[in-house]
Amino acid sequence: MRRQARSEQHIYALADICMANDPPSAALQDIERGNAESRARFVNRWPLLTAELVASRVVHGSTNRIATPNHLKAAGKIFAIRVGGREVYLAFQFRDGYPHPSIAAKILETFLV
Repeated sequence: MRRQARSEQHIYALADICMANDPPSAALQDIERGNAESRARFVNRWPLLTAELVASRVVHGSTNRIATPNHLKAAGKIFAIRVGGREVYLAFQFRDGYPHPSIAAKILETFLV
C-alpha cells in the first residue's frame, strides 16, 4: 500500500513538472493574444451597427423593428459578432436597406456548412 501511495505521489509530482513546462500553454497565450489583437483591428476597421441601428436602416415589414436583425440572422441573411458582451452587425452586410445577397450566398454558406 505504501509503495502504491508513493508511486501515485511520484506520478502526480511528475505530472506537475510536465504541466509547468507545457509548451502548448505558452503557445496558447500567444495565440489568444494574437486573436484578441486581430479582433480589435477588425472591429476598429469596419463600422458596426447595433440591433437598433439595423432596425432603423433596413427595409422590413415587421411591427417589432428591433426583432428584425434577429429574424435576418436566423434566416441566414446576416451575421453578428460579439463585442464587449453585445451582439453587433457589420455595416457592410447591408445595401440600400436590404441585406447584401453575397453575405448569405458566399460568406455564411461557406462558413456555416
